[in-house]
Order: sequence, then C-alpha cells, then structure tokens
Amino acid sequence: MTIETICNELIAEQNRISAAITALMGTTTIKRRGRPPGVSSRVAKPALGPIPITAGRKPMSADARAAQSKRMKAYWRKQRKGN
Repeated sequence: MTIETICNELIAEQNRISAAITALMGTTTIKRRGRPPGVSSRVAKPALGPIPITAGRKPMSADARAAQSKRMKAYWRKQRKGN
C-alpha cells in the first residue's frame, strides 16, 4: 500500500464519520417529560354528565350530624380529663 492510498482511505473514513456525526446531531432532541404534545387532543373525551355514586358513605341528616357532634364532644371531654 502506498501512502497515497492510505491517505485516500483515511479521508474516506473521515467523511463517513463526519456524515454519521452530522446525522446523529440532527436527530438528537431534548427528551421531554410527560404526555407528548397533541396526544390529549386525539384522545376521546368522556361526555359530561352526572357522576354515578358507586360506593361510599350515606349522606348524614342534620339531626344525625348534631347527635354525632354531641357524642364526639363528650368523647373529647372525657379524653382531656384523662379517661
């Protein structure tokens, strides 16, 4: 191998490496966290309406709430006295 062919091969390899670096630098972007932009507009949104009550506590009437308040006040009074 002559020096001229070695230089030509090195120049060709340098050109390939430069092209690869340029391609990689062009495709790298800053990674974003969260949902990509535009995704939420493509997702079907549920129809607004009354939300069905599936589980949970029963609503408390005003009389029941007053009775519970009275019981809890007595409980905490007893707790402050030291049992």
